[in-house]
Amino acid sequence: MVAAGTGADQMLCADARAVEQVARTAFRARFESTYRQYAAVRLGSQDAVEAVAEAVWAQIERGWSGLLRCHSPAEGAWALLARAVEDCPVRPRSPLDRLPRPAVDTFLLRHCLGLDPDRAAETMGVDVAVFESLYRCVVPRPGHGNPSGIFG
Repeated sequence: MVAAGTGADQMLCADARAVEQVARTAFRARFESTYRQYAAVRLGSQDAVEAVAEAVWAQIERGWSGLLRCHSPAEGAWALLARAVEDCPVRPRSPLDRLPRPAVDTFLLRHCLGLDPDRAAETMGVDVAVFESLYRCVVPRPGHGNPSGIFG
């Protein structure tokens, strides 16, 4: 004998899975190009970019339900990408390496990828004010010195 509501419950589960798949697909469509561009700037090697990007997207897919429980799924996904790029053995070293990675990321998103602050903050999954504060660690306002030491 089949329990009452089983068919409806199965339909709801199928609908939830379909909605989750649409959300994952939309998320990837929104951020994949930027993630790959960022990895290309940091890694320089197209083979490394492909390997890192595919590994990160696989992690995002596997951990999607956990990312959705985060305050900012985009922030969690960005952390996966940034860590994978940072840990990539072929990543060339740079004077930027002595700065905090989130601040460096703001600089790269703005100056190498050409993103405006709103889009760059969205990509990193942070508020624009947080993004701007991190950015100012690398690129000071005129007349405020050279806090990062990379411009002098």
